[in-house]
Amino acid sequence: MKHRILELYSGIGGMHCAWNESGINGEIVAAVDINTVANQVYHYNFPSTNLINRNIQALSVQEINKLNIDTILMSPPCQPFTRNGKYLDENDLRTNSFLHLIDLLSQFEKLQYILMENVKGFECSTVRNLFIGKLKECQFEYQEFLLCPSSVGVPNSRLRYYCIARKTITKWHFENKPEIVDEFTSKGLWYPLHFGKSDRKGCS
Repeated sequence: MKHRILELYSGIGGMHCAWNESGINGEIVAAVDINTVANQVYHYNFPSTNLINRNIQALSVQEINKLNIDTILMSPPCQPFTRNGKYLDENDLRTNSFLHLIDLLSQFEKLQYILMENVKGFECSTVRNLFIGKLKECQFEYQEFLLCPSSVGVPNSRLRYYCIARKTITKWHFENKPEIVDEFTSKGLWYPLHFGKSDRKGCS
């Protein structure tokens, strides 16, 4: 199976690089970002990708469905969920585009897979609850993670939130859990990551 992928908030192409490194068969059929400088770098890195300089909030269901995509990769703005960003959550205007996507999610005709990444703190937000609620409404299976790249050999100790979701009926390659997972999995077995409990504090 060759996935048809829409990369949102594409920046300079981090998700594109990650997909390529995964070895999974797929094509980024379109990438969307409003930042013109980031788009210039993205185009340099991936000159053959259809790069759309648009506000994501202006994308319509019809436009997305015409792309015939089955996968969305996205990393929405993280400032609304950080202390430095005053943690305004859904009251921060920078969440509007993601809230727009959440509203449209049930109308994407062929969407089967989602990978969403954000900052530690997103898991405590109202926007997260809206996102997870919509996944459930649309009958996606999902798993949330708080993971540190250093646990998989990447020299970066920044803790991040990830959510993977899908509509397929085959089993996950790991034990699916209802809670947010802060462990890494190998051959279906969970084992603790190498960061202290002080880095994994719950929502206050």
